[in-house]
Amino acid sequence: MSWEPQVVRTVDLGYEQLLVLESQRGAVIRVLHGGVWLTQEGLARDIFAERGAELPLDDDGRVVVEGLGAARVQFIDRAYFSSTRKWLQAARHRIATALRSFRERGQLGRAGESAA
Repeated sequence: MSWEPQVVRTVDLGYEQLLVLESQRGAVIRVLHGGVWLTQEGLARDIFAERGAELPLDDDGRVVVEGLGAARVQFIDRAYFSSTRKWLQAARHRIATALRSFRERGQLGRAGESAA
């Protein structure tokens, strides 16, 4: 069992109603009610699924879920938090690089130093 935070969205679909998502590897579509037709960008095959099915998404990209009658699905995205974490790490690196550049040019003193 994973304790990583998740973003869970529940969506009700009518007959032939579409849900279009941008997903990341590791996300899951769970069919709670009815049936769906799932098409994932980059995959040659489509998937038809009924209530109780859990469909792991194999790759990043656009996903189209179509209701085959009334359907309820959940989109569970674990990758959301890891992508946010990666963005924060990259931002931290850019800030550290900028501070180092300012120090090298003498435009910013080190901690504890006072400007005279």
